[in-house]
Amino acid sequence: MLRVCLLSKGLIREADYPLCFFSDLPSVRLSVAQARSSNAPLTLYCDVESFYPEDVSVSWFQNGTALPDPPATDQNTDGTYTTRRYFTLSPEQRQKRGKVECAVNQPGVVDPVSTSADLDKLDPQGKGSLGLSRTRDLKELGRFLSETGEREHRGQTRGPGANHMVSQ
Repeated sequence: MLRVCLLSKGLIREADYPLCFFSDLPSVRLSVAQARSSNAPLTLYCDVESFYPEDVSVSWFQNGTALPDPPATDQNTDGTYTTRRYFTLSPEQRQKRGKVECAVNQPGVVDPVSTSADLDKLDPQGKGSLGLSRTRDLKELGRFLSETGEREHRGQTRGPGANHMVSQ
């Protein structure tokens, strides 16, 4: 917990009274929602957790250039707050690749808490790879390959999808 105390003159008896502000600095994590193709928009998520007070702002940057503001906060049982902010990169912004950053500012705190990542790591699909990273896609691929192998083993004719090959 960060404590910032200011000394202010009170009106009562002209005595000095400390005025303290307490802040819990957030943890910040960046992730993406996988897109179906490298030409589709890419949605970035910025998870901001365990911060106090509730008032924070989230900024987005790509290669050091500020991105326009996208569209709140939930209170945790410990009194801190959690929010998930997102930004959808246009296909043109996505093709720029490079570093994306989520920076969180709080009142009374001088330096923002931020995290950044290279789009090549967050979004390998955008580089032209297959990008089968979602569990559902992998399960469907496994089921397809299993069913295809069983049909071939039993001598059944192959369905229209049985000739498709997956490669990277």
